[in-house]
Amino acid sequence: DTGNLGFGTFDLCSYSASILQAATATDVVSYHLTYQDATANSNPLPCMFDNFVSGVQTIYVRETNIATGCFQIITLNLTVNETPIVPLTAPNLLQDLYFCDQDQNNQNQITHVDLTQQTPFLLAVQSQAAANYTVTYYTSNADATHTPNGINPIVLPDNYLASNNQTIWVRIQDNVSRCFAVTSFKVIINRPLALTIPPPLTLCDDGVLVPLSPAQTTFNLVALANPQILNGASAASYTITYFNSVSESTSLTGIAIASPTTYVNLTNPQTLGVVVTSAAGCKSTTQLTLGVLPVPTPRTNPTALAPKCDDNLDNNVD
Repeated sequence: DTGNLGFGTFDLCSYSASILQAATATDVVSYHLTYQDATANSNPLPCMFDNFVSGVQTIYVRETNIATGCFQIITLNLTVNETPIVPLTAPNLLQDLYFCDQDQNNQNQITHVDLTQQTPFLLAVQSQAAANYTVTYYTSNADATHTPNGINPIVLPDNYLASNNQTIWVRIQDNVSRCFAVTSFKVIINRPLALTIPPPLTLCDDGVLVPLSPAQTTFNLVALANPQILNGASAASYTITYFNSVSESTSLTGIAIASPTTYVNLTNPQTLGVVVTSAAGCKSTTQLTLGVLPVPTPRTNPTALAPKCDDNLDNNVD
């Protein structure tokens, strides 16, 4: 019962063979609403019968031997089982799944994903305990709706190689009644920004930190390095984070540089780790080498120039 109101259509004639069992060919079966109708062999029900008593409705089955006129009456319970709930409307709407392409080829939008992230949500909206249902995932609607149990399910749904904008069908099946429902969702795989290693960033020693060693200066990484790293990509679409080293940028415990506009190098040269995060949360990494160039150190007391004679008495020395 897809509407879960307790009503459905029954093919009564499909039960006749099992009722007749080893009866002779002269026996016929008819279906009736009341015992009185069955006794009188009146008002037989059609093969396709819509129950009008919610949940369970009892009807009467008459098996008659045409040759002798003898008959037997039994009852038949028509039971309408609840169909698992498919979340189709807010706030219980099944959402698409979004992932970042983070494997070795992070630009082809094909990567391993965990489809089973949908399972807890699908089970939470059901009317019975989660243990009463089985959730399986498929690559086609035909496989998902195949009776009685679906065919060709995705074998490893928690590590499925998906492509961007792929449709996945999911089947929720009651373990007892075998009633099931099927719905679908999209897998969206976002690309991180493709990065290359930018050219080294070199500045002259500003002299402020002299005589500290190594040579140091203050770098405005945002102004000087961001455009090189983005390489034409929109600055509004990405966040750039700098780290003191490449290893820090790839560590879960790495600490980002707090003030990238006034960063003082720690060594000379120094290679920073760089993480670029897209609006979708997808990360890519590169590195940036900083260098501090020495500035000339002229003598403050050079040897005085020898005086010259003004032979022409015009205050100029030719």
